[in-house]
Formats: sequence, C-alpha cells, structure tokens
Amino acid sequence: KPLPYLEREGIPKEDGKVILYKKVSKDFKTQEGTDNETVWQVGSMVTHPKWQPLMKECGAGKFHACSRPYFCDEFRNDTGDRYVAVDVKVEDLYEWPAPPSYPHKIAFREGNVLYEVNRFGDKVALGEGK
Repeated sequence: KPLPYLEREGIPKEDGKVILYKKVSKDFKTQEGTDNETVWQVGSMVTHPKWQPLMKECGAGKFHACSRPYFCDEFRNDTGDRYVAVDVKVEDLYEWPAPPSYPHKIAFREGNVLYEVNRFGDKVALGEGK
C-alpha cells in the first residue's frame, strides 16, 4: 500500500523507488560547516549515518527531500544554490504522522543522487541548473 505522502504528492513509484528533490549549495552540500554537513554529488549514494526519524519532524537524524524542487525553496535559498534529483527506496522513507508541519517534505535514510535539475524538475547539464 503506497504511503499517503506519495499519493497526496502524486509521486510515481517504479521498482519500489521514487524520485525526490533536494536543494543544495553551489558545491552540492547541505548543512555546511556543521556536524551534519552532507555532500550530494551527482552519481553518489548518500546514507544517513545516524538514522533516527522518530525524534522530531525537522532536524538531525534523517535526510529530507521534497516532492517538487521548488518546494525546497522554503528550506534554503542562498545565491548559487542548485537542485538535485534523488532516487530513494520507498522502504527508506519516513512520513511524519499527520498533520505534518511541512506536507511537501519527507524524511529518508538513503538515496542515489541522480542528476541536477532546474526548479521545475527538468534535467539540466551539470552546472547549468544554478
């Protein structure tokens, strides 16, 4: 049975996986300069080292992604930021119980960074999605 998040956000599932989006720095990083700094390099597999999704909706213990790239603008908006598409297994998702404070965002444990996209989800040549 699909997660309500996937149905609500209209995210298709293929082979038990979904494509979600993250907004990252010009250097493909999030949480820069903190203990939670993560590099989202295209072609890499990113696994959360301290997966604890039940603690609270936001904060440490999980990665977050959005159903559409432009929804990520709510969480970061620095000059030069980019968007990446991340392939995530449905079994690695965690949806905060209803009602979530951020309904377009979901937590995940591990994902494969596929490619860079523009704010509407269209694939762009590496470096052109700024």
